[in-house]
Amino acid sequence: MYKIYINETPLLFLETKVELLNPFKNGNYLVMKATGKQKQLFQVIDSLEKAGRFDAVVIHHENPDSIFELFKGLFKILEAAGGIIENGNHDLLLFIEEDFGIFLKVKSTKEKLLNKQQFVRLQKKQDLKMWT
Repeated sequence: MYKIYINETPLLFLETKVELLNPFKNGNYLVMKATGKQKQLFQVIDSLEKAGRFDAVVIHHENPDSIFELFKGLFKILEAAGGIIENGNHDLLLFIEEDFGIFLKVKSTKEKLLNKQQFVRLQKKQDLKMWT
């Protein structure tokens, strides 16, 4: 089983077995059989990013490992260090440091590349507090 969160909604990848799927029969769950196509996974991600209509989304398949590999193929994996910062307006800022600069995401909507000097200026200007 694989479990990840998209906007606080769990997305589970399970093997197609009755005993694993039974807990999701009743309640506000979306349960679907994987088609083996990335398009289906992209549509699920897109719907979870737009609205939290379900308590969880369950995708099942005889081989959940292969479906999870398809899912991972939708993303570019970056290894980086970083942190979460809250500014005076209670905006959450995610900073990821790479060799080419510091990558900033504000509330997961705006993306901007900063060099270290710009980061220090932003830190002072925005009254940023580091979480440790």
